[in-house]
Amino acid sequence: MAGKAGMKRTPPRNSARQQMWRTIRIKRRFELRDLLVTVPGAQASNAGKLLRLLTEGGYVEELPGYVTGRPGGRKGYRLVKDAGPVCPVKSPSAGRKEEQP
Repeated sequence: MAGKAGMKRTPPRNSARQQMWRTIRIKRRFELRDLLVTVPGAQASNAGKLLRLLTEGGYVEELPGYVTGRPGGRKGYRLVKDAGPVCPVKSPSAGRKEEQP
């Protein structure tokens, strides 16, 4: 069934972004490396885009300074607003509509 115009698609259940969101909800305080380690096949560019979109949306905030305790400091993040089990951010192209001539 195709649905009607304007209906939202349900996000894929096991996409890399959905798995990263699950990791974020479990850990609460994390860094980019945590997402890459816990999600098999995740790419740094995809994780970085997800973190940027979540930060812009107010779901995640950057921790001041860098996370220490591991060799080399890394930027840390913390979950601010838990939107539930479904990742709240869609890809930027999902909302784009094609222009009609």
